[in-house]
Amino acid sequence: MVIGRRGLRVELYFHNDQSKQLFDSMYAHKDSIRKDFGKKLVWQRLDGKKASRIKFELVYADPEKLGDWREQATRESRIDWFVENLDHFYNALMPYWERVQSDLSKSKDL
Repeated sequence: MVIGRRGLRVELYFHNDQSKQLFDSMYAHKDSIRKDFGKKLVWQRLDGKKASRIKFELVYADPEKLGDWREQATRESRIDWFVENLDHFYNALMPYWERVQSDLSKSKDL
């Protein structure tokens, strides 16, 4: 769950994926994940960096129109967006993420 200056997003972030094994293993399930999630995900392999990510985001065209986090109505609408999308994101990705971790763990044991 990320609160950015220009948008909100939910993401699965691979902070130490220099070999891109985690990302590539998840990417192999891209079509199934897209079907389960039902919304456009952004797949960022981030070649040349240690990290990679899969994300869904709400980008603000004009951040000034959204108001301020200190305003209750604005804050509540943003929280509602997170609640809806974080749960949906988690449910769509987690079965594949668990499978990938299990498969990678088994291959290291060989």
